[in-house]
Formats: sequence, C-alpha cells, structure tokens
Amino acid sequence: MRPCAYGLVMDNAGRIAVARSRDGVFLPGGGIEAGETPETALEREAIEECGWTIRVGACIALATQLTPSFEKPSTFFAIDVLHSTGAGLEPGHETLWLHPDEAAATLMHESHAWAVQQFISLARPRASTPVPRRIVGFHQDDEGHWVADLECGHAQHVRHDPPWQVRPWVLTAEGRESFVGVTLGCIHCTHATTFAAGPPATPS
Repeated sequence: MRPCAYGLVMDNAGRIAVARSRDGVFLPGGGIEAGETPETALEREAIEECGWTIRVGACIALATQLTPSFEKPSTFFAIDVLHSTGAGLEPGHETLWLHPDEAAATLMHESHAWAVQQFISLARPRASTPVPRRIVGFHQDDEGHWVADLECGHAQHVRHDPPWQVRPWVLTAEGRESFVGVTLGCIHCTHATTFAAGPPATPS
C-alpha cells in the first residue's frame, strides 16, 4: 500500500494542471513519506515536480487506485499556487495546463480522472459569484504584470491590456494607491468556500 496526496488547481482559462514525466501523466503530487501528513507531502511534491509554492485547501475527494504492484489510497485537495519558479526540482517533469476533458482523458490513473470530474462539478458554481475582498497592495509578477494583493492573502492580476482589460490606473503609483481598499472578487476564496462542506463519496 502506498498512500498518496494530489492537488487540483484551475487557471483563469478553466484549465487543469497536470504533471508529465517519463512514467506518464498524473495530477501534481505523489507518495506520502514517513513523518509527513498528506498536506505536507503535497507541498513537497509541488515544489519537486512543478516548482510551486502552494496553499493546500480542502479535501475534495478520496479514492483508491489498484495497480499491478500495490494499492494507492489517495487524497485529493484543492490547492492555490502562491509562487512558481517555472520548473520543478526533479528533472524530467513538465507541468501542462489542459482542458478538463483532455486532462481526464490523458491522466494515467482512473482515480485521477474521476477526481478531476469531482473538482469540476464543485468548481463551476463558484465562478459566477466570487467572494469580495479588499485590495491591500500591489506587486509585479515575473513578466512585469501588475497583481493586486488581497486582504485574504490571495492575489489577482489587474493587467492593463486594451481593448480586453482597460485599467490605465494600474500603470501609475497614484492610480494603484487610489484603488487600495477597493474590493475585487476573489475566485480562490470562493473556491475554498465551495469545498468546505466536505468531500464527495468515493466511487464504487
């Protein structure tokens, strides 16, 4: 038996992150080592495979995958990516962002594909009603785009990219200062609230 922990995260385009290596395509995560909790194991694996510093959210699914060699009881968590170095510490790993149907079809384990479907079914209702959070500051990402820091600890891009996103105020210090205290809808907080009721039943 090899207990494992895996993370599910969706980007602004509605794509799911998966990790590809020579062994196949899996959700980010892996085996739980001695002395680790599922959460700390997932935090370690996210750094090693994807180069991510993450916040582990609520458990959204539990499943056991039968392999030819052993059983893999797995815990699946919603996660937030707080920082990315662009590459994991382990060579041979690549992070891909796939449409949920493509991710489910590509993942090596049936339990991972099932977890994606559970994640999507819970995540969709949250998209239209994000939780309002006040802006407390701003920073720039690695590409120089402006990001709003929210009171909840999450962050959200506020790019000026006309005609799609018109926010000329973000380009000046005075403009950004004038928006401190203004609320933005935090998708990540709504995500966490959605899963607070607990995980769905495991598949039969």
